[in-house]
Amino acid sequence: MNEEQTTSQQPRILIVEDDPKNVELMEAQLHGEGYSVDSARDGEEALRRLSQAAPDLVLLDIMLPKKNGFEVCKKIKSDAAMKGVHCSLGISNSEPKAAYFCTDQ
Repeated sequence: MNEEQTTSQQPRILIVEDDPKNVELMEAQLHGEGYSVDSARDGEEALRRLSQAAPDLVLLDIMLPKKNGFEVCKKIKSDAAMKGVHCSLGISNSEPKAAYFCTDQ
């Protein structure tokens, strides 16, 4: 990222993750790369933040409280106001039921 760019020009990333340690690691890495980063701890909080200001990219955990990552992604893709928002879904859970849930959606 060019040092001349201002904060308002920095690409914005929303991290949606319920594990605070994962959020902390991702925020540190992304801030270090020059991105503007915000976070949400569950699907409902993510949708509230998205309604306030759409980021360039949403990094979504699939296994989230309240609304899962699939539900959040579907909402983003169905909202014309968020047409340019990209989503990346990921799973950081080694539980077999989590993998089953991901393939069952």
